[in-house]
Parts: sequence; structure tokens; C-alpha cells
Amino acid sequence: MRMLQYEHKGSDARPTTSIYNAVIRAHANTSGGFGCSAKAELILELMEIESQDGDVSVKPNTATYNNLIQAIAKDGSLGENAPVKAQEILMRMVKKMNGVVDKDEVVNNIPRPNTNTFNIVINAWSKSSHHDAAERAESTLEQMNDCNASSSSKNTHDYDDIAPDKISYSSVIHAWSSS
Repeated sequence: MRMLQYEHKGSDARPTTSIYNAVIRAHANTSGGFGCSAKAELILELMEIESQDGDVSVKPNTATYNNLIQAIAKDGSLGENAPVKAQEILMRMVKKMNGVVDKDEVVNNIPRPNTNTFNIVINAWSKSSHHDAAERAESTLEQMNDCNASSSSKNTHDYDDIAPDKISYSSVIHAWSSS
């Protein structure tokens, strides 16, 4: 990644959000995954700094966060903390989506979650040995349903891209069957 950053100084060829997303995704798919989330978080941090400095071509998007959450979920070095950390990032995204921001928390550049974001977190819980993994997986599914119901009841399309699917339900079933 440093090579990408170094190479683009003073050149027209520069990494974009898509390129950074591919690198984060590659870290998430690393065999064994030990330490992959730390590398992914560094790339996200670099993207945020560059986009705050005015380079909109590297602004993190939902795919960026989904790839980061996937890297966290697969990071073997995090153990039982992996789904907890993945859930925290999802919660920051949901807060931003709902307009709820802690005054000490900077969430202006955090994009909205989608079905895939929720599914990654639910799946992380379903594979976890955490003592309340099944409850947490189901709770995340309920939160996903709430987002969807909120959109329907308000006749808005704010959460159209958040709806449970067969992956959501099968991951929760897996979580319960493993508990």
C-alpha cells in the first residue's frame, strides 16, 4: 500500500476508493487472517485522511466498511473480540444513518450500512464461541428488521437496501445450532 501511495505522488496515476477496497478485501481474504484487520484499519485511516484533505476519489464507501468488517470478523488474532469489534463498527454506521452522533464521536464520513454489512456481522457472531453469540446474532437480525420496518412505516426509502435475506436467517439459525 505504501508503494501505491508513494508511486502516485506527483503522478496522474493514483489509487481510488476501488483500489483501496480491493487491497482491504485482499487482507480480509488472507489465509489465517492473523493481523489482517489492523492492516485494513490502517488503509481506512489513510483513505479518511486523504478524503478529508479534499481527495474525494478515495472517500470510503459502504464497500470499504464491509471489507473492513469482514477483515475484522476473519482476524484470528482477535478471537472472541472479533464479532464485538465488527458490531461496534456496524453500530457507528447505524448511528450515522439515524442521525444520532455522540459529540465526541466523528462519524461524518461513515457511510450507511446495507444488508451485506448486517450479514457480515451476523455471520461473525454465528461463528463465534462468545458466550452469548446466538443472542447477539439474533439481536443484530432484529435491528436489521427494525431498520426495514422503520422505512416501511414512514413511507420512506431510507432503508431500502437493508432487509434480511436467506443469508441473514441461515446465519442466525447456525448461531443457535452452535450454541
